[in-house]
Amino acid sequence: MADLYSRAEAGDHYAKQEIARMNGDWIGFWTAYRDGEIAWSASFGKKSRRIVNGISVYDPDFVEAVIRSIDEGGQCIQSLEPDREGYM
Repeated sequence: MADLYSRAEAGDHYAKQEIARMNGDWIGFWTAYRDGEIAWSASFGKKSRRIVNGISVYDPDFVEAVIRSIDEGGQCIQSLEPDREGYM
């Protein structure tokens, strides 16, 4: 468990997500999810096309919109949309 917290402090977005999930902190969870997805894609020189319930990780209201959509629809559907070149 201490390793999880030290990884989060070092900037590991997935560790931050797990800590937030364990604490029921859905704002923290989806913020870490968004930040991790953007960082991961950027490490390949790409822009993420991750969509959650139809909401892009680049949407300025991503966190709030995803939480609201899960509350209203009762589900979480994630997908990737291809970029202009057809790659994910």
